[in-house]
Amino acid sequence: KEAAAKARAQGRVIGSYAKDVEMGKWLIDLGVQYLSINVDATIYMQACERIARALK
Repeated sequence: KEAAAKARAQGRVIGSYAKDVEMGKWLIDLGVQYLSINVDATIYMQACERIARALK
């Protein structure tokens, strides 16, 4: 929490990756402001793969 507070005080954003919602809630409680949860990352990866295939 201390690191997140220091970063926020300097206008920085703390981001992280959570393996599930429970971990995401824990990270938010620590002060994380930008969060990707496994499902989000999977959706993003699939979209990137579709774009890459379309560009071939």
